[in-house]
Amino acid sequence: MADIEQMMRTLKLGGLAKDWREAEYHDTEQYVTDLLQIELHEREVNRINRMVKTAGFHVIKTLDDFVWKPEIGLPAGLTREYMENLDFITAKENLIFMGAVGTGKTHLAAAIALKACQESHRVRFFTAASLANILLERNNKGTLNGFMTSLKKVELIVIDELGFVPLNKDAAQLMFQMISECYELKSLIITSNLEFSGWNTVLGDNRLTAALIDRLVHHSPEARRRHIRERSVSDILPCLARGFAVLCEYAQLPEVVCSCRFFPVYQRIFGNDEILIVPLKRAQSIAVIAVHTRAVKPSVLR
Repeated sequence: MADIEQMMRTLKLGGLAKDWREAEYHDTEQYVTDLLQIELHEREVNRINRMVKTAGFHVIKTLDDFVWKPEIGLPAGLTREYMENLDFITAKENLIFMGAVGTGKTHLAAAIALKACQESHRVRFFTAASLANILLERNNKGTLNGFMTSLKKVELIVIDELGFVPLNKDAAQLMFQMISECYELKSLIITSNLEFSGWNTVLGDNRLTAALIDRLVHHSPEARRRHIRERSVSDILPCLARGFAVLCEYAQLPEVVCSCRFFPVYQRIFGNDEILIVPLKRAQSIAVIAVHTRAVKPSVLR
């Protein structure tokens, strides 16, 4: 028996060497099939275990253990099934989990990422602090490009606990660079105890924060709409007005014609959200006046 098991190991049939006795013999075809299934199952288990180890989970959680409490709010268009079925990975969309400490953000992110590993998706799991340290260290050693290259085949990156520890300028810029390189190529899950409006306290730069959020929410279901809601109308209005004014000026179209193109674009991005209808109409009016008076120039956006 020992010789048989040794030959199996020599042939790299470790699963078979361990469990071949469990197969019952009824006929030759059935017996060989069962032996092969034992080996295939063992290889699949080992492959998943390697993927989980490579992912770098600092905590192992499953969806079966996660409690979907009534106070967990999902924006319109995003469902529990969409996340659990990993459809967002196929669509290369991002998920952003926000909430106070103890609301289950890390559990849900880790559980979704674990299922992704189990379904053969390449995953990497970082805390924001550990990722910042890796990026800084790699950059100082001149090996940052190698680290970025190692992420190219990864399909899902989890950045946990963004907001717990402020990042210095270099770390924030490197994280922005990494997230930018993931743009439209892979999915991200971000967990944070802060709303978008508080991210500038972590990243330390308003422009970088705005650019980072833009990268994330562009492929995050409904998150763009949520980001807009957090901004006051006084912030939204000048931005939309400038955009419409520049559109009119560059296109060299009458404002009435241009408005027909302007509204569908914003509706495709934001949807028919009542909170935006009034600002959009006011922005159009302001922009039309601005175009005629040349008060708004394309350079304003630079």
